[in-house]
Parts: sequence; structure tokens; C-alpha cells
Amino acid sequence: MDYFGRTPSPPLDRFAERIWYCSDTSTHTRERVIPGGGTLDLVVNLAEDEIRLYDAADPRAERRRSGTIVVGTRTRAYLVDPRQRTSVLGVHFRPGGAFPFLGISPSEIVDDHVDLHDIWGREGRSLREQLLEARSVNERFRLVEAALLRRLLRARPGHPAARVAVEALNGGHAVRVAQVAANVGLSHRRFVEIFQREIGVTPKLYARLERFHRVKQHIARLDAPPSWAAFALASGYFDQSHMIREFVEFSDMSPESYLRCRADEARFDHLVHAYRHAE
Repeated sequence: MDYFGRTPSPPLDRFAERIWYCSDTSTHTRERVIPGGGTLDLVVNLAEDEIRLYDAADPRAERRRSGTIVVGTRTRAYLVDPRQRTSVLGVHFRPGGAFPFLGISPSEIVDDHVDLHDIWGREGRSLREQLLEARSVNERFRLVEAALLRRLLRARPGHPAARVAVEALNGGHAVRVAQVAANVGLSHRRFVEIFQREIGVTPKLYARLERFHRVKQHIARLDAPPSWAAFALASGYFDQSHMIREFVEFSDMSPESYLRCRADEARFDHLVHAYRHAE
């Protein structure tokens, strides 16, 4: 699998972590996509104007979307057919970064896949057509950046408290939501309302998803830790069983199963694996 990516140019880099392109020749029929923290993605299938998705609990339950979709914040795993991935481009937004580009609250599409033309209208349809005419990965990246920049220039700005809160909750340390709300000068209720509107999920669920994602990153880079119990405590869980319960809730597999599957069923977990930099 060839996987290229790069951080977009300013000011888009404040909102999107990377633009990526994948070309794959997989022959197996199902692959698990695991939540990647409190984030959203834009995905364009350039090989065919369709994306097929499957329920992790029932792989026969198929959903079909157009070839250009927005993937809402995920709180559970789902399956894809990797044979669709012969030519796929995407944008991985930073937490809260998608809000200015959508025109809707990310809370409306949690655990959902929405056709881009339902959000952007004609612009959503034309983006894929432009990308199909491009002759290189870098040209496609530039087209995506141009489309995002046009949206950003006329977008409504997000609340500054949301960005401050994300940074506080991303610190890797246990932080009380009430304290974050106090730090940004908002009541607890108003803070949760703003956070969920712009990030998509509540601050508490966001913190859990980010902790889970950090654990995934660690497991993807290394072999099994010397002690799973000590690793769970160092990762911010009460104990090993707490970590396992949350890992299974979000991914339908245990940490040890994920470790074994890094190069198999879950290998397209590109948010934790390396990619080649595209200049």
C-alpha cells in the first residue's frame, strides 16, 4: 500500500492535520476502521463513485454512499471493503477543525457517513470531478487545499473556548471538565454545549476517545508493554480491566488483539501508522 500525506499550508494547518492519498491493491474483502480520537475526515474515492461500508457486528449489513463523504467522529468501529482503495484521497481534520468547513455541527453526524454534496451542494459534487482530472498526487492536494480555503474564507468562526478546551483535554493528564469550563470563563452547561456543537461529542467522551487513541499509537509503534497493568495505569486508566473495557467498547477488540492485527485487519488505521511525505 502506498500512503502519502502532508500537512496543509497555513492557515489550513490550524484546522487539518494532514491531507493524504492512498493507493492499495488489497485482495481481502473486509478491514476494520477504528475510532481515531475526536476527529472527522473527508474521504474521496477516485476509483469509483461509491463507498461501501459495513457494520462491525454484522459484516453483511451494507451501507452505500457516494464516492465523496464526510466521516463523522467515530465512537465505534466499522468495516470497509479495502478493494475500493485503489485510489483514495482524504483530509484528516484536527479536533474541532472541521466545524468551519461543514456548515452544520459535527454533533449531527457522529458515527455517520454523509455524502459531501448533502453538506456542500454543488461544490461537493464538483470537487471529485476536479480531482479526477488532476495528473498527480500533489496537484490533487493543491485542489483540496483550494476548496477548503474557499470554504474557510466565508465560514463562521468557532468559539475560542473550544480550541482552548481541546488543548487542555489533549494534555494526557486527567483534567476535570468543570475546571476547564472555569478556565475559559463559561458555566459548565454552556461549555459542554459549545464543545459538543463544535467538536461533535461531549468533553468527557472526547477525553476518553483521545486517551484510547494515545494507547493505539503506543501499541502501533511498539511491541507489547512489559506489563499491561502498569501500561494501563500510566495511560490514565484505573486498572488493566478498565483499559480493556474501553478498548473493546471503541474498537470491538482487546489491546492484545489490536497488537496482533496491526498488519492485518486494522492495518488501514493510518492515523497511527507511518506515511510517505508528499512535498
